[in-house]
Amino acid sequence: MRLLALLSLLPLLSTVLARSNPHARTYDTHQYYTLELSTQSLELAKSTAESLGVELVEQLGELEGHWLVRVPGSTPLHNSSTATLLQSDPIVKRWHGLRKRQSRSSQQPKLRSFTPLTLRQRAKRDGFHMPPRRHHGLQSRDETEFLYAQNDLGIADPMLNLQWHLINTQEKDVELNVTGLWGRNITGTGVRVALIDDGLDFDSNDLKDNFVSLFVQPTE
Repeated sequence: MRLLALLSLLPLLSTVLARSNPHARTYDTHQYYTLELSTQSLELAKSTAESLGVELVEQLGELEGHWLVRVPGSTPLHNSSTATLLQSDPIVKRWHGLRKRQSRSSQQPKLRSFTPLTLRQRAKRDGFHMPPRRHHGLQSRDETEFLYAQNDLGIADPMLNLQWHLINTQEKDVELNVTGLWGRNITGTGVRVALIDDGLDFDSNDLKDNFVSLFVQPTE
């Protein structure tokens, strides 16, 4: 009985180990894509990857139903013409073919999205108001979740790579783990936040249009 219990835990253990030890990314030798399915089924992910002719790498972080796949090649840099070029990608065309066949069937849709990843050039702002950078060992970090936030979720903040509290695959205990919520379109729209901070740059272009200054008389 104990042996059977241990055997039943092996798939779960392998999944946990895979998440804690993400596969090394080689963007110069492979083109990467994110695959979103309606279920967490590993078998469905494998069969879909086989139909697309891609290699199933692993689950994308903690996002259920999201998978990382790849083919030999190189991940392109993002520019104005990249999106147009990727539409002619044979893997993308194959994906659209699978979606069409799915729409003609009576089964519940299981194929949700398929997005080619691109690399983005990082632009530095004037560092006059930038606080000293905290060192959290991000020099060799896994970029997949960062690219997912930029490509799939459309987050264009040029300083996103510096916000270790939002995306930090090296030290998960110091990040807010919000990409899963963003992926479900839970972005905090309509939520009001109060900040008590004497170091807030309220003239920042990111804040000035949504910032209301309230003076509170201190009590003794």
